[in-house]
Amino acid sequence: MAHSLTSLAVFQSVTRKEMMRSLHVYGSVEIEREFLFKSKSCYVEKKAKPLFRSEDFRRPEISEGSVFGTWRCIFVFRFNHSLPRFPTLLCLSRNPKLEDIPNLANELKFISELKPKKSSKISEDEQISEDEQCSTDEYYNSDLPKPRKLVLKQDLNCLPNSETESEESENEKTEHSESDAKSEILERKKRRTTSRQVAELSLEDLSKYFGLTIVEASRNLNVGLTVLKKKCREFGIPRWPHRKIKSLDSLIQDLQVFSLSLYQS
Repeated sequence: MAHSLTSLAVFQSVTRKEMMRSLHVYGSVEIEREFLFKSKSCYVEKKAKPLFRSEDFRRPEISEGSVFGTWRCIFVFRFNHSLPRFPTLLCLSRNPKLEDIPNLANELKFISELKPKKSSKISEDEQISEDEQCSTDEYYNSDLPKPRKLVLKQDLNCLPNSETESEESENEKTEHSESDAKSEILERKKRRTTSRQVAELSLEDLSKYFGLTIVEASRNLNVGLTVLKKKCREFGIPRWPHRKIKSLDSLIQDLQVFSLSLYQS
């Protein structure tokens, strides 16, 4: 079905790095698969129950780096979009063990063999203007001395005064330093999460990052640790549940392996 593939997303567990999950979309049909990437033996495909397609799981737009519960997206392909960058783990030339799981390997091979779209040719006039711009940028970014600004406040009825010029240059430097400081303060305020955005944080927003440590969660939510702990207390969360989720996920995986061994025996 690789020829009808419209999108593919690959996820890695944040608690167990060897656990992988993929979401394959063929037109309107979605298929989920789960794999075990063993470091010292062959890769194995496991029976996967629908997770991202379940009604209880709220799935926003999938993008590389986004986190869904305890799963982080490491690869996204969409048809008629620019080809994605392959991580080393999913590169067939660097990781030949992918051949052990053909359901994923064949589609990764199909994506890698697609040709990227050719960019439209630039006209000669546009090329010339770009070359001129590049040469200008190289001049102003080089170590050459920049052209000196003329002092227009000089009285033309008098001879130029060196003291006046030095005063003007010092004033200009002061104005530039003040404007740079103001712009830096504005950028810091833009990056800082406003009190209104903090107040609008819901329990659902926090639950998306329960699989991460509290430090990583605060970075993704763009809030401080103190603010995040305060929001947890508001929702009745006495302790960040990352460790509990990690232990439960480990217990679930152990039970799955144990049940699989009983089934095989």
